[in-house]
Amino acid sequence: MTSKWLHRTPNFNEPILLGYEKGTGEPVRVPVWHLVINGQSGLSGKTTTLKSLALRSTHPFLIFDVKTEADWDQPKPQQYLKPFLSTSVEPVMLKELLEASGHMGLKREFAVLVRLCEQAKTLEDVHKACLLRLGAPKLHPVERDMLTTLEYLLRRLLKEMEGVDFERHRLPLGEGRNVMNLGQFSKELQQLIIASTIEELFKHHRDVIVVIDEAHRFMPENASSAAKDAVRRLLKEGRSRGLWGWLSDQSIIEIEKPPLRQAGVWILGTQSEKHEVTRAVEQLPKRPKVPVEQVMNLPLGYFFVAIKRPDGTELRTVYAQPYWCSSEAAIEAAK
Repeated sequence: MTSKWLHRTPNFNEPILLGYEKGTGEPVRVPVWHLVINGQSGLSGKTTTLKSLALRSTHPFLIFDVKTEADWDQPKPQQYLKPFLSTSVEPVMLKELLEASGHMGLKREFAVLVRLCEQAKTLEDVHKACLLRLGAPKLHPVERDMLTTLEYLLRRLLKEMEGVDFERHRLPLGEGRNVMNLGQFSKELQQLIIASTIEELFKHHRDVIVVIDEAHRFMPENASSAAKDAVRRLLKEGRSRGLWGWLSDQSIIEIEKPPLRQAGVWILGTQSEKHEVTRAVEQLPKRPKVPVEQVMNLPLGYFFVAIKRPDGTELRTVYAQPYWCSSEAAIEAAK
């Protein structure tokens, strides 16, 4: 089914077929831009819609599959990638990672962490420096307490990383859909891997669509995440390198809002909570009037789509054609 798309030359000016407009059966295509898809899990069809867009596209995709039961195993992707983890150590990202892991603030410990990272090239080096400092004579009790906290959090993180075959030096992206399965890792390690991978994209890659499911884990509102700065950068600076973020989540409420303003395509599926739909609509480009009740009552596979255009926001209700469905059947469903 997918072979006819494997070797087409990517064209980032070519919009991707999403589906067909409800009532008219007219095709609806979305531009390659930052995209947000939102809808109730199991009732909206978010993942099937993303898979279908990826299969119809000529563009390279990097897909972070973060759920325990992998969503992107079928249809088979072009290739699976090992989890990427940079060998470099960045104190701010490490602080946010340890804060998320320990569910605590590390403001007082940050200066100590910076010193531990000064000569370190890896997380293992940071942990060794922490143990070495803890063994120093005449250590002040306050510093000892801070080092003890950091050592515990670092040890717990390193234990989870034991035995994992990480890609450390390069990200071997191929054509089509490149899937990185992260479902076996904790949320905190997923954050670290996603942050490392996005930074690697900025250093060595161009023209890639990056799919991030469960976006609230990685760019949460009012909470620490080691991936937050990287996802922000993807949305704010990615356009200049042809790096596009496609974020998927059941709830917009839990995601940091300002970076979402960079999204030019919004795909809204059914929701049971009126407040959730209202908050999603508030983020749409140019604040169009949207029938909230209509969005709440959408059937499975139907979406309310908002596309930012130079002269305003284009609004459509669309039946998103599943990858396994013929065009004729999808047009019939839309009508």
